[in-house]
Amino acid sequence: MTTELVVKLEGTVVESNLAVYEKEVQGWIDKINKNLVTDDDFARAESDIKEAKQVETNIHNSLQDALSHLGDIFELKTTMERWQERIRSEVRLPLERLVKSEKEARKNDVIDSGFNTVSELWKEAGLQKFFDVGRREFAELVKGKRSLEKMNEAINEFIAESKEHIANAKAVYERNLSRFKEAESEFPGLFHDKEDRAFGDPDLIEQTIENRINKFKLDMAEKDKKENTTEDAPNNAENSTAVDDNQKEVVVDQEEVYYVTIEINCTKDRAISFAEGLDANLGDNDIVKKIGLSK
Repeated sequence: MTTELVVKLEGTVVESNLAVYEKEVQGWIDKINKNLVTDDDFARAESDIKEAKQVETNIHNSLQDALSHLGDIFELKTTMERWQERIRSEVRLPLERLVKSEKEARKNDVIDSGFNTVSELWKEAGLQKFFDVGRREFAELVKGKRSLEKMNEAINEFIAESKEHIANAKAVYERNLSRFKEAESEFPGLFHDKEDRAFGDPDLIEQTIENRINKFKLDMAEKDKKENTTEDAPNNAENSTAVDDNQKEVVVDQEEVYYVTIEINCTKDRAISFAEGLDANLGDNDIVKKIGLSK
């Protein structure tokens, strides 16, 4: 719009008791009790509400009556108020809602596009199950960006970083997987979860391999020991020592379950490797019932 609205009025008040009315209304307002405790207080408050509504109506009607005597001035006021409301309800508010919704839709499109692109990169690399970035992270990338251009710049920068990260991760994954397969050729079935475990620090992978092999060797040694013990045991049960009827009763402490807690602060891979190390070193102890990992 290029036209600026101009309105100039001249007029005088012929009769008014507004000053007296103001004083009376103020006195009435000052006497209103807003500390509601008793039933009478609430009853009086409800009565004040009704009276307040009547006062509002009286003021409105008096104003409209006064303006109606101004002829074209009243018509001018009515027309201006009508256009003011139309601009508000037909232009500003709908346009505000439209701009807000469209901005939100475009932002979501940018977020979804970035998420899908990076997800596809992980899938193409064969590492989809290791993709642990959600839409929330992409939403954080565009947070505070007011223009579509800035949002796309932030997402594209992350995509470029992801490509480099995925390439490095794939190289490490393939080396780790090859190392698992190499160890598995000597110890078949010992690394059945190699595809899930190969995504991690190569040093931790080596530690995992070493821990499992050591545990396997300990298990086999224990198995051989038990088999040899069984073969050497006397077959005649008569060699067992009889217990004298008058032998004193031996009181043995009751076995119970106890928990030893170790709290560690590290990555998931290191935690798993640490737990496997404990299992390898302590798993054969007859008092150890279970070694697990939880978060």
